[in-house]
Amino acid sequence: MNRKTSVLWALVLALLMAATPAMADIEYPDWFRGNEEDPATQVRLGQAFDPEHPAPDQGMGKSGEKAFEWYMKAAEGGYPAAQYYVGRCYEKGVGTETDIARA
Repeated sequence: MNRKTSVLWALVLALLMAATPAMADIEYPDWFRGNEEDPATQVRLGQAFDPEHPAPDQGMGKSGEKAFEWYMKAAEGGYPAAQYYVGRCYEKGVGTETDIARA
């Protein structure tokens, strides 16, 4: 590797390292801005809020009510994964009253 290539790689790595702390300041939901109407995005947001789901909360805090809202929004659009999560919420009482019949 010649000197120019080494310097170029050093600059690229320095820029990447400088950008990383800036990304940490962005709130998790902001990563989804513009995609709130996408059912897959809605399910991922539900998972982030869901206290029963192992997805990290990214500093937002877990909230069963918010998780249920996002799952329901996607489920109403006919998204199968969301319908599963809504059923699980009804079964376990996450963000809503336990209702085995609806689950």
